[in-house]
Amino acid sequence: MKKILPFLLLLLASCTTPISSEGEKIQIVKKLPSADCKPVGQVESKNMLESSALNELINNAGELGGNTMIRSEAQHSGSFSIFRGDVYVCPKD
Repeated sequence: MKKILPFLLLLLASCTTPISSEGEKIQIVKKLPSADCKPVGQVESKNMLESSALNELINNAGELGGNTMIRSEAQHSGSFSIFRGDVYVCPKD
């Protein structure tokens, strides 16, 4: 079992959802950087891997055309991680 565990961890890590090119444009913030930010919508993701759920959330925000997201909720329900966020387009500095 000790020999199998590192392999399983490596396999699990390789299954993580990558961040898309749209997702790379997303800045996650705790509060909006400007009063001029415009809401675009809300996103949600659910995955067994917490890192994949977060990456999916970021990718979903990018698909909406936003550049900023406030992560509004994080839940761990059974074996799933569920994230929700509010997406905005904010002026660039």
